Amino acid sequence: MSLLGTSHESQLIPPSPRASWGHPMPPNPSPWVPTHPTFTSSPLGTSHASQLLPRVPPPPQPTAPSPVAPSSSPSPSHPIPVPGPPTKAFEVALEGPSEVGFGGTVLLNCSTDCPDAGAPGGLETSLSKEWVGRGPGWLSIRLRNITEPFSDVFCYFFCSGERKIVAFTVLAYDLPEPHVSISKPNASSNDPVSVECSSEPSRPPGLMLQLRGSHRPPQPWAEGPVRLELAAGEEDDGAEFTCEAQLNVGNRTVRKSSATATLRVSYRPRMDDQSCPPRQNWTEGQEETLRCWAWGNPRPRLVCSKAGEAFPVNVPRPVTRASAGTYHCLASNPLGAAERNITVWVQYDDHNVVLVVLVPVVVTAVLGAMAYGVHHRKKRTGTYRLHPPRAS
Repeated sequence: MSLLGTSHESQLIPPSPRASWGHPMPPNPSPWVPTHPTFTSSPLGTSHASQLLPRVPPPPQPTAPSPVAPSSSPSPSHPIPVPGPPTKAFEVALEGPSEVGFGGTVLLNCSTDCPDAGAPGGLETSLSKEWVGRGPGWLSIRLRNITEPFSDVFCYFFCSGERKIVAFTVLAYDLPEPHVSISKPNASSNDPVSVECSSEPSRPPGLMLQLRGSHRPPQPWAEGPVRLELAAGEEDDGAEFTCEAQLNVGNRTVRKSSATATLRVSYRPRMDDQSCPPRQNWTEGQEETLRCWAWGNPRPRLVCSKAGEAFPVNVPRPVTRASAGTYHCLASNPLGAAERNITVWVQYDDHNVVLVVLVPVVVTAVLGAMAYGVHHRKKRTGTYRLHPPRAS
């Protein structure tokens, strides 16, 4: 494919035949076809076969030559096609840029794989055209100053009395790059901010714009600049905005998107029960972490302490009974500060308490046994007299 508006000699070499779509047409009702077909301009957007046939002048008189269409380059004579089925199926291809800037130029090449090297063909369009060259089975034209947004170009070839046509659509438009701007890209909380989506005029006119934001629903499509007024909040920090542009060209819609603009919002530190749980349970002998974090823009500095001594946050530490107590956490940035208190409970198993309980029980049991023994012994201690046996 050539660059827009170029005319290098290499572009005049017939393109290699390739498969393309074509519609077989009935043979020309007249067996005579002019040696150099002349062209009529088809109305824009139509594709009726009757408008694509070359004008057939009256049969040549014996004393006058046949009319010849003007051409910028000589063209070889074509044999008169004879109606009848082609000896081989053939295709027609039309190649070139399908989009061009408004008022631009485009080079088109039309070719056929018909085995007849002298197969006649032509090209129909309502646009201003300039013949670049032609040869066996191909022709090339340049379309200049294209200002019709949507134009159809038709190329046809005859092969053994059968004609095939291909259609090609050229879009001509200028769709400028849209852009998005933020009045205060680095705002503070509650600052008024304006976001605008705009673009230069399009050709043809009819440009529509839409403003899109990552944290908000898109604005409706509208002509001209689209604006969004807002009071910046912490939920808007990091919001991304783009400007979308679309233009209807014929029966197609073309679109472009702007670069992304980001809104930054500064706000004071924030902490809540989820970021800093007010009650935390630890276990003696294990490693535990004082869970607390704060958010804000700029990022806040967080310091926690217990009884005036700094204590690391979010760092595992061995737990003792002395770890229990109240911790004070303070988060600060240039816009302000936030603070919270955290109560830590330490769970432990106290074996000394068990011993203190068991010793009195054991002592009590021993003393009780001793008292019982003394009492029992006193009941069996005394003076006993022996009596003589009685006489019988």
